[in-house]
Amino acid sequence: TSLRVHFTLPPVRPDALAHGIVTVHVKAGNGAWHSVDATSSTLISSNGSGTAHRADSRVALVKGLAEGLSYRAQVNVKNACGWGAFSPVSEPLTLGAAALRPTAPAAPLLEAVDKTSLRVHFTLPPVRPDALAHGIVTVHVKAGNGAWHSVDATSST
Repeated sequence: TSLRVHFTLPPVRPDALAHGIVTVHVKAGNGAWHSVDATSSTLISSNGSGTAHRADSRVALVKGLAEGLSYRAQVNVKNACGWGAFSPVSEPLTLGAAALRPTAPAAPLLEAVDKTSLRVHFTLPPVRPDALAHGIVTVHVKAGNGAWHSVDATSST
């Protein structure tokens, strides 16, 4: 089981040296932080061994993780003057089937067609890399404080 850590580097200050390398750190649950080795994409001890990521990579693949555990990540950057501070810690991600489900779409837009009909416009959320494509969409409509009803795609009722 694997995950990708996407990161954005801070801007380089005027007259400062460019970012050179990035270390990506991941921890499971309340466990210890581990570095992500850029060569093997696996977790290693955070003692300075392993290969750092190039600063222009912007993403780190992490392999060999356990399904059902929550993971968090943080990164820090090094230039010729030394290491910067760590980034804030990411929100947790629990690996498993739920992590691969689509994210919620944006709110739909309703358009009046006539006095008794409306059209629902919606945009699907993006498909995550290596995730399954979206299979089906259900549209639900609610009048006032009434119950939600699904729209029959074949008859539009």
